[in-house]
Amino acid sequence: MDLRQLEYFLRVAQRRNISVAAADLNIAQPTLTKSIKLLEEQLGVTLFERLPRGVALTSFGTTLLRHAEAVHVQMKDAGQEIAAQRSGAIGTVVIGAGPTWLRRYLPAALARTISAHPLIRVRVEAGFDESLLRALRQGELDFVVAEIPSPEDQREFETLTLTSDRLGVCCRRGHPLTQRRRVSMSDLLQYPWQATACDAGPSAARRAVRRE
Repeated sequence: MDLRQLEYFLRVAQRRNISVAAADLNIAQPTLTKSIKLLEEQLGVTLFERLPRGVALTSFGTTLLRHAEAVHVQMKDAGQEIAAQRSGAIGTVVIGAGPTWLRRYLPAALARTISAHPLIRVRVEAGFDESLLRALRQGELDFVVAEIPSPEDQREFETLTLTSDRLGVCCRRGHPLTQRRRVSMSDLLQYPWQATACDAGPSAARRAVRRE
């Protein structure tokens, strides 16, 4: 028994006429009759009672019809689900995200995505860049939103720039550095600094995706 035999059987059971079913299936009537006869031989039962006009299901045929309809629905659902997976409209996505993304950008992005594709399931794993990239490398995450990986890590991943940073230094009025026309990084490193994120500007981040 194969899926084609079941589809042929299902069409005959629906139409109650082999000639009409053969026309629907666009096959020759002898081909359909042979398929039904082979199916009956495989099962060791008679599926249809031949009538002067058409056919009628036997009790065995009624039992097979119930299962054939279930298989038909399942195969149709499987095809639709696979098509949806290919288009990205269904499935489970595991995202690794750093603290800034968790607070500011990811919630709104996920809300828009789930609204557009309600069958998608999303699981978010929080962490810092090193642990997130390690999990990505091991296949535990589908992608990561975090700061730009190091040049060594970038060779392992595909990256896409999502946002960029504008960095600035603020100091008190009269600070020694204000007396200089140009300030180098080595000049800045001579003093202690407090790192602070500003909501007015975007956070540096990339999406890192495993290479296939």
